[in-house]
Amino acid sequence: MSQSFQFGYLSDVFVISLASAVLGDINNDIGPSTAYSWMATAQIISAAVLSPLVGRLGDIFGRKTFLLLGNTIGAVGCAVAATAHEVSTIIVASIFIGFGAAMHQLAWSCLAEVVPRSQRAFALGLFQVSLTPASLFAAVIGKSLVVHASWRYCYWIPFALDIAGLVLIVLFYHPINQFYNPERKTKFQQFKELDWIGLFLFAAGLTLFLLGITFGGSEFPWKSAGPICMIVLGFLTLVALGFYEAHASLEYALFPPVVLGNIRGCTMVLLTTALAGMLYYSTILLWPMMVEKLFAKDQIQVGWYCTALGAGGVLASPICGWAFRKWGKFARYQFTLYAMLLTACCGAQAHVGINTNISCTVLTVLLGMGLTGATLCSTTMVQLGQKHEYIGIATAMAITARSIGGCLATTIYTSIIENKIGHNLVPGIAKALLGAGLSQAELPEAIEAIVEKNAAILRTLPQSVVDAGLIAMKMAYINAFKLVYYVSITFGILGCLAAFSTAEVGHLMTEKVDIKLREGLAAKDRDTDEKK
Repeated sequence: MSQSFQFGYLSDVFVISLASAVLGDINNDIGPSTAYSWMATAQIISAAVLSPLVGRLGDIFGRKTFLLLGNTIGAVGCAVAATAHEVSTIIVASIFIGFGAAMHQLAWSCLAEVVPRSQRAFALGLFQVSLTPASLFAAVIGKSLVVHASWRYCYWIPFALDIAGLVLIVLFYHPINQFYNPERKTKFQQFKELDWIGLFLFAAGLTLFLLGITFGGSEFPWKSAGPICMIVLGFLTLVALGFYEAHASLEYALFPPVVLGNIRGCTMVLLTTALAGMLYYSTILLWPMMVEKLFAKDQIQVGWYCTALGAGGVLASPICGWAFRKWGKFARYQFTLYAMLLTACCGAQAHVGINTNISCTVLTVLLGMGLTGATLCSTTMVQLGQKHEYIGIATAMAITARSIGGCLATTIYTSIIENKIGHNLVPGIAKALLGAGLSQAELPEAIEAIVEKNAAILRTLPQSVVDAGLIAMKMAYINAFKLVYYVSITFGILGCLAAFSTAEVGHLMTEKVDIKLREGLAAKDRDTDEKK
């Protein structure tokens, strides 16, 4: 049964991981385009915006329909991307892939509601293990496909998974009474009474906010009016949404006050999740860059190094899930412990140097373990802290909180790296080359060759000059990486405090199962209008 919705979620992890690993190769083939990074960014933003909407609609109308729709939209997006001949086409396809991903993330709620509440963390941990092919080997697979076949298979593989998931859901996933309808209203009546104003305010506000922080410093300078206006308008729209949701009397509110009003059981969990996402994305952003600039000798080696983060998650998932099941009455202490592990490892990564590949890899594995533990804790705690009719929106908010934290972190960390590299890279290399005996006249061409790794020009230079220039370039990046990791410690400390402020959920870990399934190939959906 779980494979029904697991295939769709595995497709999402594969497509974002594979695409992120080969963005440059795709751009070299069908580009060039200065916007090529949006092939990955578009997926993240569209999923973050739609996820709470789908989560809430799944609570009201049931989740199966949205799972089927997610597989369909995801498959279409993957097919378009796989056959694209322009980067802009893949960016548009990535938006649809992100929409499908938002619906696939309902898998976290679908699995949780069909197992006893006491077993949810362990079940989710095993679910995470099933993502091993994508979370552990996606970078290696992506680089290997580029070398030995074509980057287009990075989209055809998720396409096949979406189709398989679609078929399995139709045949085997038959939840009973998976929706909230206490007043026995028709679907059309419920549709009319949806929180349309809230839907618009959230979608518009979050889209503007995320686009603003994404465009700032990359597409446009931070001082330009475009990013600033989008960030301010997005933030004010989200503030207006908060006041509207708090004071409007709505049957089907997008963000029910009873959910966000649960400060320790929901809001503090979401805050911790966002801050943990900021630590996680420091590694997501920096680790591939560190490997490429400091440690690896070729692209396949880059891919193997990048398995470190996924390896930590795969190893920790069942252990952390078992620990939560065993010591659920100490849930917030476990949550705090994982936040502390993330903070400590991010801080320790600031020791990065030219020859620290082993220690940095070990720390990355530990970061993956800490993130997995924090994710399992946050998801389980936010689910247990709400009535079942709100499990979809609560889970979706946790997913979106991590994405928002990640977008903020990426903006901050990217700005730090660009500023440090912009100020120190060329002067540092120039000083090293002059010290190694290179003449002033040869300096511009030599600097460009070292930065671009132009082998033809480098072969014409003395080896001592090349070595001095490469070391100087590595030191410029090392200093930038150190500063980013130091900054991330601040977010980690705040995350630890927020995690310690969450509510215990041990008393809620009962043997109750919220949703039952009709099993078998011939089973029919038998949803009733009975109140759960």
